[in-house]
Amino acid sequence: MTRRSNGLLVALPLFAVVACGGEFSTRAVGGSDAGVGGSTAAGGATSTGGRTGTGGSSGGKGGINSGTGGISRGGSVGAGGAIGAGGITGAGGTVSSEEDAFRTQVMQLYCASFVTCCSSGGIVFDQAQCETSFGTLVLGNLGSPRSGYYTFDAAAGARCLDTIRATLGPGCNTFPSSIACYGVFQGILKPGDPCETAVECARGPDDSISCDPGTDGIDICILKRRASEGEPCVESCVESGSLIDCDPPSTAADRGRCFENDGLYCSGGVCARQVAIGSLCDDNAACVDGAKCDVSVGICVPLADVGKPCGGTDDCREELHCSTEGLCEPDHAPGEACGASSECGPGTCRGGTCSSMSLGMTILCGSLAGVVPTP
Repeated sequence: MTRRSNGLLVALPLFAVVACGGEFSTRAVGGSDAGVGGSTAAGGATSTGGRTGTGGSSGGKGGINSGTGGISRGGSVGAGGAIGAGGITGAGGTVSSEEDAFRTQVMQLYCASFVTCCSSGGIVFDQAQCETSFGTLVLGNLGSPRSGYYTFDAAAGARCLDTIRATLGPGCNTFPSSIACYGVFQGILKPGDPCETAVECARGPDDSISCDPGTDGIDICILKRRASEGEPCVESCVESGSLIDCDPPSTAADRGRCFENDGLYCSGGVCARQVAIGSLCDDNAACVDGAKCDVSVGICVPLADVGKPCGGTDDCREELHCSTEGLCEPDHAPGEACGASSECGPGTCRGGTCSSMSLGMTILCGSLAGVVPTP
């Protein structure tokens, strides 16, 4: 069963910005993660009208799929550095001109798209404002103030930029593939090692990395491995564009992830193949797309159709949601009235009206504009 995220991260209070093969977290202005389905105010509280999330602040550097670092606490540029003509400076010295040019071009390419798409969603700012905000939110973490903890591959950077140019459009709900951006930065630290930013952490070609607080509160390298059938795992995940939703979320420093997009789920610590409708199951993730596990009988059954009873939107097939009456009904189109983002398909319920812009993009656009949007 592929869980629908509605542009949200059900299990993770994080939002993806594609660039260079790591993971970013996008924090609301003020430093805390935005609550999934609820308010984006500091503290990340969830609302009763939206989908559930972990809420609260997760603090630290890192975040979601396909980036190289994250947004440091409070939205400031990463420790020890600032962006300027000479690059990011700090205790480790300055970065190369090629590396600095790569960061600048990433910023310019994304902002050219964000200015258009965010404005279409009612959050207006110009290129200059975007570049200033983007530099603070992101670019300071595409590096490290410590010399020798990572390498930059200029050829990989050029391929990444070509991919962004070819695929980044004005739409606000999709990001370009990050495959060509893997390998731009490569760190030397192992999972669990203390880190300053995610680029210091080593990763494989299909893996994601982040630098987040460990159990003792110290930032450590976290490796999120894309596992194959039969390999060890701790999470079942769904990848939707650049959003990743994992259930149950793990706190391990080395996380094997089975992706339902690959037809896999995590069963007993090992990636297993999903099963068809009518097959035995013990978890929704065990069932193929379009089905869920009826735990009362342990069998995969089809998702509910229009007018059928439901206990939540994930009980209904795609393009349907669970109404307040407990029945599956069609998602509302942009401009139609809504009571929760779960009613708006891939969009968001903002001010009682469905918007085509996802909550993740709403938060990002608001951060770039210097405001805290309230969906």
